[in-house]
Amino acid sequence: AYPYDRAFAQLARGLHHLLPIGPYLPRVAAGHDRYVSDFQVIAISILGLFILMLACLVACRAMLAKESIAQTILYCLPIVMGSVFFMIGSQNAVRQFLGMSVILLALSLFSRRQYLIALILIVLATSFHHWSIVFGIFCLVATIGIRFVTTTNKHSSSISAFLKYMTLGLTIGACAVVGIKLIISGSLNYIEMFQYISANTSYFGELKQYGLMNMSELLSRSGAEKKLILVGILFLVSELILGHTRSTNDFDIRSFRVVTYSFLIPLSIYPELMSRVLFFYFGVEILFICWAVMREERRARLAGWIV
Repeated sequence: AYPYDRAFAQLARGLHHLLPIGPYLPRVAAGHDRYVSDFQVIAISILGLFILMLACLVACRAMLAKESIAQTILYCLPIVMGSVFFMIGSQNAVRQFLGMSVILLALSLFSRRQYLIALILIVLATSFHHWSIVFGIFCLVATIGIRFVTTTNKHSSSISAFLKYMTLGLTIGACAVVGIKLIISGSLNYIEMFQYISANTSYFGELKQYGLMNMSELLSRSGAEKKLILVGILFLVSELILGHTRSTNDFDIRSFRVVTYSFLIPLSIYPELMSRVLFFYFGVEILFICWAVMREERRARLAGWIV
């Protein structure tokens, strides 16, 4: 199992040998056949929680230098445990959850310019879930873009900065959509490098599968447009409340959040792919909320608690 996710496979084997196996805890509507090993799920949840808390600590120390470690833990622990990202990831998409948690830690290191350690973490995240490398590359490109926009527009208004970050996210998203279309159509098959990737990895096959898949018509699923609008309303309300509030350095999670949401918009033509990126956005929201509620400005705290 998991031929491309070797770290997760080793973790699963290790937990299988170390922990009791079987369903010990009651679950709602579990059915007659249960294949969930409760202690392994709890262990993965604790590991993910530790990684996310470490990401929050690193990010908050970078953007809110005055806060103590104890105060950061006090604020961030309930935020992480109550988040959509943690609740869904720790109980369902465990490989994506662990991989993206490590990517969020890498993002927090990018904010402190610790690029080498962040790149090593991206490799580790990819060994948990092979698609994590895509989110790692996105974090790197978005961080570089944000720093470029910030340094070249130091005296611009908050509205102008917001629009530029939106444009950055839309541009990255549009480039991603063009690349996906070329891969799905087979237009890149004549290039030797893409032939090698297609023959030796599952990336292109899975991209075509999820790119052509659309389960929005199911009663249990919401359409991409509905998700985008509902999340967008909350996103815009919090941005309006925040106003001019920003970090004093050349990178802050608020700007990255704007870029990430904007990146989602072009991807809405591929509902299943957008859903995977939306899961990552919910992880980014954790860092944003921690940043917002720990600031001194009341409007920043209000925006954080609303989200």
